[in-house]
Amino acid sequence: MTGHQATAEVFLTAFRALSRREQEDILGRIARDRKLRRVLEDLSDRGHTRNPVPGILIGPADLRAAIAPRLRQLTDFHDVVLDVIFGNPTG
Repeated sequence: MTGHQATAEVFLTAFRALSRREQEDILGRIARDRKLRRVLEDLSDRGHTRNPVPGILIGPADLRAAIAPRLRQLTDFHDVVLDVIFGNPTG
């Protein structure tokens, strides 16, 4: 086992020892942290399609106009949805 793997094992063991609520709090913070989320996305991106996919936006015209330019690839969708939910549709 390498040093990096040993460190990862220690952190995973500590995470598993936490209560469900504490685990949810940590995962929630990771989900809100764009840099950490991108690391997870990079790790999980194993052969996703790069084919263009059409999208349909439904809602007020001004909101659609603010969102549409930001949606160029599937990985954009997550950040845009969070921004809309938290009141910042233009990013």
